[in-house]
Amino acid sequence: QLLRACPQQGWAVVRRSSSTNGIARTDIDLCDDDGRVCVRLQGLSGRPYRHASAAPSTPRTLFFVPSNAAGDASIATAANGERRLLLACDVPAAALATLAGAAECRILDAASADPAERFASYAGHVLAALRELADAGAPALLQLAVPQRGAGRLHAALAAMLRQAQSEFAGLRTQLLAVEAGEGAHVSARRVDAIALAEVELGDAAASWRDGGVYLIAGGMGGIGAALVADIARSCAGATIVIAGRSDLDAAGLERLRRLSALGAQVAYRCVDVSQRAQVEELVAEILAQYGALHGVLHCAGSAHQRPLSALSARELDEALAAKVAGARYLDLATRHLPLDCFVLFSSLTARTGAPAQAAYATANAFLGQYAQYRHELQALGERSGRSLAIDWPYWDSDGGMQLPAQTVAAMRQRGFAALDADSGAAALKRALASPYPQLAVAHGDPALIRAALGLDGGHDDGNGGGDGPGRGARHDAPRAAQQRAQAAAARSEPHRGEAAPAAASADDTAAAIAALSAFLSEQLMIPPARIRAGDGFDGFGIDSVIAVRLTAALEKTYGPLSKTLFFE
Repeated sequence: QLLRACPQQGWAVVRRSSSTNGIARTDIDLCDDDGRVCVRLQGLSGRPYRHASAAPSTPRTLFFVPSNAAGDASIATAANGERRLLLACDVPAAALATLAGAAECRILDAASADPAERFASYAGHVLAALRELADAGAPALLQLAVPQRGAGRLHAALAAMLRQAQSEFAGLRTQLLAVEAGEGAHVSARRVDAIALAEVELGDAAASWRDGGVYLIAGGMGGIGAALVADIARSCAGATIVIAGRSDLDAAGLERLRRLSALGAQVAYRCVDVSQRAQVEELVAEILAQYGALHGVLHCAGSAHQRPLSALSARELDEALAAKVAGARYLDLATRHLPLDCFVLFSSLTARTGAPAQAAYATANAFLGQYAQYRHELQALGERSGRSLAIDWPYWDSDGGMQLPAQTVAAMRQRGFAALDADSGAAALKRALASPYPQLAVAHGDPALIRAALGLDGGHDDGNGGGDGPGRGARHDAPRAAQQRAQAAAARSEPHRGEAAPAAASADDTAAAIAALSAFLSEQLMIPPARIRAGDGFDGFGIDSVIAVRLTAALEKTYGPLSKTLFFE
C-alpha cells in the first residue's frame, strides 16, 4: 500500500505475522521520522527456489483403500439461525428418534424393492432437497442417514453428491450419518469432504485370466476396454471376450473390433444396454448357450457427465446413473448363480475427490465402490462367487477412450498425477485382483505430490475446517470469516484524511466471488473442491509465478483484462 511519498531516509518496522501452510510471512511498514507510515507491505513471503532442470520423480502406481477413521466426525447440530434438514434412507424409525432432535425430518421412499433402483430414486430426492435449500439462500445443515450394513449401505454413495453440493452452494453444510440398526442403534457421522483413503502396499501381480476363459466386458470398445482385451489376449490362450456396448458399430467401430480380434483372443460384440435388466439377462443366457461358461465380468460402461447441481435436472441425473448403477446391479443379478472368477467394477477417483460440475458422475462412480463392498458381503454368505472388486481409477491415456483437454492434463501433472498408460493400468488391475480388498483407489505419478494432493501428507485440516462440526467449517462461515479478516485488515490500514475509503462488498458478493474462484481453482489445478477454503493462501496450492500467469490468462477469458500480478496482490 503506497500511502505517501517516501522520505530520503526513514525507518523500517518489521513484524513476523502468522504463517500459513508452513510458510513464514512478514509485514513491513516504511515510516518517516515522525512515525507516519509511507509504504506498507503485508504478507511478504518466500520459499526456496526449485531449479526447473531438477530430475522429475519416476512415476509410480500407488494404491489406497477406504479409511473410515479419516472421515470420522461428531454428529453436527444446527448453528444459530441455521435450518437443519434430516433425510433418512431405509433407516429404522427407532434410530431416527434419537437423531431427529430439533431437525426437520423426511423419510425418503422409493417404489422399487431393488436396492439399486431405490438408490437412484433416493438420489433424485436428495437432489431436490439440495436445490430447495440452495434456492432458499439461508444457512442450512443437511444430514443424510443411511444404514451401516446390508443393501442399505449402498446409499452411502450419495455422500459424493453431498460433497459437491457443499462445494457449490454457499451457506450449506452436509453430513452423512451411518446407522447401525438393532438394540440401542449406534450412529457414526462421516465428513463428506474427507477423501478418507489410506495407502497400502500390494504384492506382485498373479495370473488373473485363465486359459480358455470366457469374459464379458461391458463398455469394452473404449480405451480401457481395449487395454483389457489386449492384456487378456496376451496372458492366456484360447480366451473368448464378449464386448457389450449400447450402440451398433459404425465403420470405425468395426475396424477397432477387427484390430482387437487380431490380438489373439476370440472377440465378439453385442449391442446391449446394460441399464436394461431384460437385455442383460438375455446377453448372459446367450453367452452361456454359445460358449458354455462365463468366468469373469468387467464393467467399464459409463459416460462422462458435466453439469453443476444448480442446473442438473432429474432426468439428467437418471441418465448419468443408468449405466453404472443399474448396469452393475443387473450384471450382478444375471450372473449371481455362476461360479465366476471375478466381478470387477471400474470406478473413478472422482468418486473420492469430487470435480467441478461432476456431481452426477461422482455419485454414479461412488455407488460402484459401495456395491463391491456389498457383493463382497454376499460372497461371504455364500450368495455370490468370485472376486468382488471396485477400482477408483485415475485418467487413462488410451486410444479411443475419454480424452481430457491438454490444459487439464497439464494441471494434473502440476499436482503430481500422470496419465495411466495401458500397460501400467493392466498391471495395476492384476495386482488389485491378487489383493484381498474389495475396493481400491489407484493413482499414478509423483508419489510425494500425489500423497499431498490426497491429504495423506499430514497437511490436511484437523476437522475444524470440515463441514461437520456444529458451527465449524460451514461453507457459509468461509465468506463471513474472509470478510471479517478483510475488515480487520482495513481497520489496520485505515485511509488517511482526504483519502476515500473503498465501498465494502456485501456478504452475498463475497460469497459469490469465493464460490466462483474456488470452482475455477479446482478445475484448473485438479484440486478436490472440498480442500479449497476461503482463508487458504494461494501458495499452499503450489501457485508460483508461472502458474499465476496461466491462471490469470484463463480468468481473463471470462472477466476481461486483469492485472498480471492479480494472484500476488
